[in-house]
Amino acid sequence: MSPAGTIVVDWPVLMYCYVKEELVNYLAQLHTYLHDLGRETKQGEVAFAFDDVFYRITKFDRRPK
Repeated sequence: MSPAGTIVVDWPVLMYCYVKEELVNYLAQLHTYLHDLGRETKQGEVAFAFDDVFYRITKFDRRPK
């Protein structure tokens, strides 16, 4: 549902990715990627699951200049 309360019909793309434990140090880069993805593709929301928790990003950080 959009912020205006209307139903949004969409065909989401699902991407599955597994992270080795030693790569957890790169989570800040994943954060940046997900925010860039949402902002640059004008998404209303980017959702992801990590460690069995489902997260929704609806407000995207601005890209530093």
